[in-house]
Amino acid sequence: MESQLTDKNYFPRVLIVGQNFNNISGGGITLSNLFSGWDKDSIAVISKSIDYKGNNICEKYYQIGNLENKRPFPFNFIRLKVKSGGTIITRKENIVSEQEQKNILKGFYLGFNKIIVSSLEFLGLSNILYNWENSPELIKWINEFKPDLIYTQLSNLILIRFVQNLHNLLNIPVAIHIMDDWPATICKGTLFSSYWRKVIANEFRYLLDNARILFSISEFMSEEYKIRYEKKFIPFYNPIETDRWLEVSKMGWEVNKTFTVLYAGRIGLGTSDSLVDIANAVSNIAKEGYDIEFQIQTPNVNSKIIKKLKKIGKVVINPFLEYRDLPRKLSSVDLLVLPIDFDKKSVKFIKFSMPTKTSEYMSTATPVLVYAPEQTALAKYALKYNWAYVVTENKIETICQALKNLYEREDLRRELGMKAKKIAVEKNDAKKVREEFRSVLSAK
Repeated sequence: MESQLTDKNYFPRVLIVGQNFNNISGGGITLSNLFSGWDKDSIAVISKSIDYKGNNICEKYYQIGNLENKRPFPFNFIRLKVKSGGTIITRKENIVSEQEQKNILKGFYLGFNKIIVSSLEFLGLSNILYNWENSPELIKWINEFKPDLIYTQLSNLILIRFVQNLHNLLNIPVAIHIMDDWPATICKGTLFSSYWRKVIANEFRYLLDNARILFSISEFMSEEYKIRYEKKFIPFYNPIETDRWLEVSKMGWEVNKTFTVLYAGRIGLGTSDSLVDIANAVSNIAKEGYDIEFQIQTPNVNSKIIKKLKKIGKVVINPFLEYRDLPRKLSSVDLLVLPIDFDKKSVKFIKFSMPTKTSEYMSTATPVLVYAPEQTALAKYALKYNWAYVVTENKIETICQALKNLYEREDLRRELGMKAKKIAVEKNDAKKVREEFRSVLSAK
């Protein structure tokens, strides 16, 4: 009989803490792609929110609610009223998630709650007043599941302490997966930031010392964390179902009637300014006679930056598109863009991260324009393997020239598209990556 390390039918019972499965956030998408096909009886999630829509990977959830999410008097009166408890996602057992509660609570109460929470975070008091406790209900639910290990995508002090407490209680291994360099930016812009950053750094390092498995989101993050923490972090990019993406990948690189540039993804910290730069560059060369437009496919349709982008010529905000329809859309356009902002705050936060959409973009064989600072993992990855047209200069004139080159040269578009697809198949194929991931988590 094969050992558990080599037995491909063995799935350790994994308790995922903090992050839920979804097709919206980078962490949720990566989580979904890594655990897709996992034995459903061997996976469970503890989370503040539950995404019921299209969830076919995990059925066992525990909703972090008021029994665990503790607040001292009088702050317990201004928190959201969220019911704690386990649920089977296939039948949604009377659990109202935090996000659903926010959707219910409109107007004054929600606004007042937001002001209080923001104030406490700025003052650093949230690190004292906020805490997740192991309620009897939660412990009972965990014991019934009988996990072999804990997997978590850490992001704050509450989660660090909660995972450490679970580790102490359950005495099972911990696997930590870092999505972005939050340890370098956490608490910035708050009072007593230097104090709290030291506290968080110490508790984070203590948890790292107790963890059995450490993952990163890119090889460049692994290199940095090896120096910073003197520990080995195994890089795991977002894997993709290459068969699903390749069946609709681009086969010809002739220009559409209108040269279509597309950004697909969330808009927020680290992308807003660069998207405006690209929009302005598209608008500028359109005025020179180029038949070109910039399409944006995003769930953040009501964000302030969208309102700003709409005022720029040749910008089109696309209607909502289901995730399953994304491969065909990405393959149908002439150029995809991957932007990262150049300001210090954004660079520090995203420097070692890899946008979740990167592997998806690459697999379509649609040429990619990377607009990012040269010190970021994204720019380094593209330059190292030569799979994208890379602009590392924060100048609209340089973007304009890049767009003109890609517009005019079919041979360049074909070369970049084919190279990106080849690398995506080699490095990001879901079957290969998932087996490597399962093997690491299964090792005794």
